[in-house]
Amino acid sequence: MGDYLFEKSGEPDQEIEHLEQLLAPLGYRGAVPLPPRRRARAPWIVAGAALTAAAAIAVFLMRPVPPNPMPDDPVVASWPVHFSDGSPGRPSFVRIGDWIETGSARAELRVADIGIVELDAGVRAQIVASGPREHRLLLDHGALTAKIVAPARRFVIETKYAVATDLGCAFKIGVDTTGRGRLVVLEGAVGIAHRAGAEQPGARQLGTAELRVPAGAECGFSKEGAGPVVSSSAPAPLRKLVERHLDAAALRVALKSTRATDLPGLKALESTAVGDDRAVLRERIGELELADKPGPKHAPTKTRVAPGKLPEPVTTMHQHTPIAPDAPTLTPPPKRTNDKLKHDALEDLGKQMP
Repeated sequence: MGDYLFEKSGEPDQEIEHLEQLLAPLGYRGAVPLPPRRRARAPWIVAGAALTAAAAIAVFLMRPVPPNPMPDDPVVASWPVHFSDGSPGRPSFVRIGDWIETGSARAELRVADIGIVELDAGVRAQIVASGPREHRLLLDHGALTAKIVAPARRFVIETKYAVATDLGCAFKIGVDTTGRGRLVVLEGAVGIAHRAGAEQPGARQLGTAELRVPAGAECGFSKEGAGPVVSSSAPAPLRKLVERHLDAAALRVALKSTRATDLPGLKALESTAVGDDRAVLRERIGELELADKPGPKHAPTKTRVAPGKLPEPVTTMHQHTPIAPDAPTLTPPPKRTNDKLKHDALEDLGKQMP
């Protein structure tokens, strides 16, 4: 009898027939026909597409990139300004290139969003630059007070002979009509340097290196240069002495007139002086401190006395007592000679014998 499961012979099994009906849709129907082959593209088409893509990438990479503005310092086209006299003819904003003349009034100028500049009466100034990297003000003459809260070197003031660079601080600066001026630092520090191109024929130059003026110090400037840096707490005569721009030898001679009472002022000047000036000031401070010290106290001299002898009495003018006229005269005992001593000794020995 055949096996229906393997040979399809014999009596069919109902369960197997049911499974065959369920699996019939999945039965093998022969190989799937392959799709027709596509025609190969011409080589020049592929090369052209590659060149086009390369050119597009090159154009993208070579495009100009605009500078990235600093978020904390936006570009400001104009600065707000407020005058104390409230005159209707006064401007409320100043732009790059505009001049500000306060006349008899005072003015408050807002420098973008980094600080405020207070202009005194009689100021003439110009806005030179205002951008994401730097704000620059030209002070022709007059005095102003700047209060800046910004990274170092973001705010600069130009004068005829000097350039003051803010290092994050508050300071005052004033200039007369000849270009001579003075910088006083209230907080932080300011860098000041001789302005390039301001040299005068035949004028002695002090160098163009930037000087750092800390809080509590000040620095003058003129056509000869900027410096020296001196302490604002030093007495005026001492500050004028250092500011004469003397060389080291002349300054040393001039300081000979100082006394110990000038030590606080000299120390204040020495703390902010630089170079040879500081060395000369330090030398004079050392001399005055040494001379001001009290001398060593000497102990009274003790007189050495030989053994067996009494020390001689020390008589001074205050210890001497005059002898009264009626006082009795004391006669010293007679001196005994050696022979007398021997005689007395023999006599005593004879008395002791029986």
